[in-house]
Amino acid sequence: MSSPGLGGPGGYGPPGWGYGAVVQQPRRRSRAPWFVAVGLVVVVAAGAALWLTVFKDKDNGGGSGGSQQDVARSYIEASKAHDVEAVKKVSCKADLDKISTNPGDALIPASISVESYKITGQHDVGGGPDASGGATVVDGSITLKDGPNSVTNPIDLLIVKEDGAFKACTSLARLSDTR
Repeated sequence: MSSPGLGGPGGYGPPGWGYGAVVQQPRRRSRAPWFVAVGLVVVVAAGAALWLTVFKDKDNGGGSGGSQQDVARSYIEASKAHDVEAVKKVSCKADLDKISTNPGDALIPASISVESYKITGQHDVGGGPDASGGATVVDGSITLKDGPNSVTNPIDLLIVKEDGAFKACTSLARLSDTR
């Protein structure tokens, strides 16, 4: 009786392992999940960076961010709502003493209602808010109603930059309006 040889019955190893047999390597795992995960991390990081860059200054809770027009809107809304603390948050240091002494001066009187207001633009005075002694004037109009009478007045609210934040400042009206 002859031995069938390697890889056969009684030979070395399982069938097909003789000379010339093809050995299959274990399948490699796909790298696609890693690429997808890394791509998602990059997209989330880019989105977070964009959000912080674009939207971080929109919080006007302390007058610390936003544009000059945003601060003007916050000031008008706080005055309209008779919210002294909110007016203080968006007011310059020069106004804070005046508001503390007589808060009614910073607010729209309770007998007068605001029908509407509109911010139409802004212009720099004294070199703009980044210049020493400079500021921005926010322009617009406000319609007030006192009893049966309505009157529309111009808005020229001075906005200065203090400690890196825009603040409304009615006390510093000494700046000349030079367009």
